[in-house]
Amino acid sequence: MNEAGALAYYLTDQVDSVSHVLDDEGNTLSQIQYQPYGETFVQRGDLNFSPKYNSQELDRESGFYFYNARYYDPGIARFTSADTLIPDEHNSQGWNRFAYVYNNPIGAKDPTGHVPQKSCGPEYCGGGIGGGGDSRGSHWANTSKNSDIGQGPSSGGVRGSSGNSGSSGSTKGSNNASNANRTTGVKANSDIKSRTPVGKSSSGQNINAYGEKLGPSGKPMRHSQQHSTQKSAKDAAQRDGNKRQPVKHVKPENGQNDHYHSVDRKGEPVSNGVHHEFFK
Repeated sequence: MNEAGALAYYLTDQVDSVSHVLDDEGNTLSQIQYQPYGETFVQRGDLNFSPKYNSQELDRESGFYFYNARYYDPGIARFTSADTLIPDEHNSQGWNRFAYVYNNPIGAKDPTGHVPQKSCGPEYCGGGIGGGGDSRGSHWANTSKNSDIGQGPSSGGVRGSSGNSGSSGSTKGSNNASNANRTTGVKANSDIKSRTPVGKSSSGQNINAYGEKLGPSGKPMRHSQQHSTQKSAKDAAQRDGNKRQPVKHVKPENGQNDHYHSVDRKGEPVSNGVHHEFFK
């Protein structure tokens, strides 16, 4: 149940990070994507649910995740305290007591805060990883594919996690969130609208009426990051542009949210730059 006492169902990816939260009618309550090491990249909808990255609980005051044995800081991709165990003395990464999952966050998780585990999503289980089923981190391979929702860098492979809090055990693994929606009969989130391709770029890429490149789902390939205040969005865009004054777009005609984005030395918007959205 969520904080309001209503039933909520969590869909997770191959490292058990919660990507979608659904109500008991299959409506999308929240959608979230992460940077590889756990920083939030895009989040839409209700923010008031506890399990997020790796299905661990986020401490909202500190911004750290609680991993049972210790806290983890996604901003620096390190635990905040040294591990009391050496999980694998034959692996050089195992001697770094602050490192997270041998520096392979897409192919592994660490639910206890002590011992990294290879993830068991559809792309990782079957023939062992790196040769002969060797589970040590020095042989793990990064073969994850990105989801095309939001075109962010978070890992795809959305599935219902049987055994995670509030998850649906009948939902099978799939390679992207749209397949998960078809499998479970989930309605598409009303604020995530598909665009019909209206042309092609000089390189043959489908584009919409605003010149934005479109992914396989028909959605714009746009990188966006949401901020709680206008100032934080502006500051982030200014950092992206090496302290140059960013451009502010309010009520854009192409359906985007209000946002700032960085500029190059000529004052032109950076190609494929991040849109730093704000709502206040």
